[in-house]
Formats: sequence, C-alpha cells, structure tokens
Amino acid sequence: MIVFIGILILAFFNGASCAGERPVDEAVLRTLEGSPTAAIFERELAKDIIFNTVFHFLTAVVGVTIGSGGRLVSATAATFPALVKTGVSMNYAYVEPCGLVAPHIHPRAASMIIACNGTFLTGYWVENSTAPVINTLQPGDATVFPQGSVHFEFNMGCEPAVFIAARSSEDPGSYTATGFISRFPPAIVAATLGYPEGGLESFIKGLPDFPSKNVKECLLKCKKAT
Repeated sequence: MIVFIGILILAFFNGASCAGERPVDEAVLRTLEGSPTAAIFERELAKDIIFNTVFHFLTAVVGVTIGSGGRLVSATAATFPALVKTGVSMNYAYVEPCGLVAPHIHPRAASMIIACNGTFLTGYWVENSTAPVINTLQPGDATVFPQGSVHFEFNMGCEPAVFIAARSSEDPGSYTATGFISRFPPAIVAATLGYPEGGLESFIKGLPDFPSKNVKECLLKCKKAT
C-alpha cells in the first residue's frame, strides 16, 4: 500500500496526465479487454496509474463534443481505460443558457441524469405506440432514459447549467435523431421528410450544431436573441 501511494504521489509531481487529456492507446484497451483475471487487469492499469484510473472532465480534449449550446464530455471505455469491462460510463454536460442537447439516442445504454444546477426540460420517447415522457428537473432532481430511447435535455434558464449522466454500458454509443438526413440516400431522406430532394443540400447545411442554442422563446426571454 505504501509503495502504491508513493507511485501516485510521484506521478502527480511529475505532471502525469489524466484520462481525457490525451487519446488512449488502443493496444492498451485490447490488453485490458483480454485480461483473464482481475489481478492481471489491475497490473495493466498500474503501468500508467494516473492516466488509466483518473478522468478529468474539466480539462478533457478527447470524448468532447462542443457546440454553440455547450460542451459535452464522455468518459467511456474508449477514453478512460478503467471503465473497460465495468458496464458503466459517464457524461458531464456544461450547457449554455438556452442550450439544447437535441434529441439523440444511446443504442447500447440506459441513462440516469441528475441536474447539478439550473432547470432542465427533459424528455424521452421509447416507440411509436407510447407517449413521450416530459419532465422538468430542478437541482438535485434525476430522471432515467431507457436504452435506445430518443431523448433530449434543454437548459431553460438564462445562466449556464450542468447535468451529469451515468450510463449502463462502457460503450453506450450515440447518434442524433436527425443524423440520418446527411447519411442516407437523398431520395430516401426526401421521401421520408416530404421535402424536395433538390433542396436537401441547403437544408442539411442549415441544421443546427450539437449542442445547439436556437430555442427562440428562451433566447428572447434571456435577451440573447441573434
């Protein structure tokens, strides 16, 4: 134990980086995934103890999504070695005033989110035969999004706000509900949307970023309309 603590202290004084501050070597992930015992797994983590076991959300440069509406940081098996084979991951979301984390899906994980500050409007929808579930979260409130459900988070306030999401897979995956528009054949997209195929290119260019900040009613309320 004393030796282990000494290694940690030495690593900190040597300016060791945390997970999230640089990319993870995929060879390390493959070795961890293939470890036949917990002891072998832990020995592999110990080879770069700080980086492999501490994730710094505030300074992360990998697993980061930035848009006009905020900054999302995901600690998954791909960005945080200690999560390999754990079945969990986490997301830290800094959301600008009126910021919208637009409808999206995690195909391999359920999510539980907690509002740390501010007020969030949230919603999820499971399938065509069900009604959407819409909630307003105050600080300390939490809700659950079922695996594979379409869901969103919207900062209703005029100050930045943070929520944290825990997920039931170290590899949850993510895609936006509108992602198919720029990926499927134009004829299929046009037919699905009832939109002229010739106008799709300009339509796609006009899609907001993610997270976005374009809920006009909120922007007007906060006097941030552009």
